[in-house]
Amino acid sequence: AAADEAERTQPEAAADEAERTQPEAADDEAERQRLEAELAELEKETAELDAKAEELEKDARPLSELEAEAAEVKKQRQQLAADIDAAQAKLDEQQAEYDRVM
Repeated sequence: AAADEAERTQPEAAADEAERTQPEAADDEAERQRLEAELAELEKETAELDAKAEELEKDARPLSELEAEAAEVKKQRQQLAADIDAAQAKLDEQQAEYDRVM
């Protein structure tokens, strides 16, 4: 009787399992494809970021170089301010001379 039961239920069990797993397999395949597409997109973004990082590294300069450049710009700015003050003083002097003559 047990053998008869096993013979009867085994094909039914296999058919039941096939019915149950077919939709799951389709869902799993769809999920796998979605994940592969997502992975491909992430790999593309990673490659783009790597390329951007390489580009930035090429353009990067040491901090000491940037600080030296900033000090030079500050010095030039101070010199320009002094030149402007001198020019303004000369202009004021000429204006005063003009006012005295007139």
